[in-house]
Amino acid sequence: MVVDHQRHWYPPRYLEALLGRRDFPRTRRTGDGWTYEVSELAPAPVAREQTDLEHVLAVAAEHGVDAVVTGPATLGEVLHLPAAEAAELFGVLHEELAAAQRDRPDRVRCLAALPLQDADVALDVLERAVVELGLVGVSVLASNDGPAVATERTLPVFRRIEELGVPVVLHPGLRTSTASPDASWREEAALAWMYHTARAALGFVDSGTLDACPRPDRPPPAPRQRPAVRLRPHRRPLGQQGEAPDRALPPQPLLHRRRRRDAAGARARHRRLRQRPAALANLDPALVERIFVNRLPGLRYPGD
Repeated sequence: MVVDHQRHWYPPRYLEALLGRRDFPRTRRTGDGWTYEVSELAPAPVAREQTDLEHVLAVAAEHGVDAVVTGPATLGEVLHLPAAEAAELFGVLHEELAAAQRDRPDRVRCLAALPLQDADVALDVLERAVVELGLVGVSVLASNDGPAVATERTLPVFRRIEELGVPVVLHPGLRTSTASPDASWREEAALAWMYHTARAALGFVDSGTLDACPRPDRPPPAPRQRPAVRLRPHRRPLGQQGEAPDRALPPQPLLHRRRRRDAAGARARHRRLRQRPAALANLDPALVERIFVNRLPGLRYPGD
């Protein structure tokens, strides 16, 4: 089965609930479609086809997709509102998503969104969305309208999500700290969204949220083991030709063995040069005088 894990669908009832609002988010009619506004800087056109779930599923089928996962995504941009107002809007959105999932159980799965600006309200919304309505996961906006996503304040919410056994999906948002009139759409979507999502993911690690939320259906991972180092027997180099080594050394890591072998080879080459002064006879006398009489600067000589 081929599943599109992020298919955007805009339920018409939710868009109508935002129609005429003075605060963001809000919508307005644009021809036969909509314009969805989450801030002055981020008006998003919504075509009529994006509000028609049957059309969305037909396009997916044309591309060989058997089922889709859809969620609030940027429709969840209500983290700047009072928590009660945000929860009311999420109630409308979750009911529409649950109805789509219920009517097409073999082709549609839907995610919930939470008002993380208030952990207690978020827990109530989570219970209704997952336990009562049957949504199968939680979509979290990576930008979170500025504050960090995973903190000690939001930890009870993620612990409850873990108990319910549903996944958390990070999604970039439109209301971000990097959005500005001077930033192009390519800068925000191609660069800033990656930054906000990566920062939110690191926040789950650095805040200890992942450690505090072990999966109930599996044991914690075993401590990571250091890879074994390949060892080889190693002996001290011979002092004189035919002389036996004075003692055998214990096995050493291969890296150390190579370093010692290279150092021993360099010393042996130096001894051979000192023991073969006749080889200097083949050199140009002027060069010999320059090396051993004038003593080139920066070189070390035997006996120094």
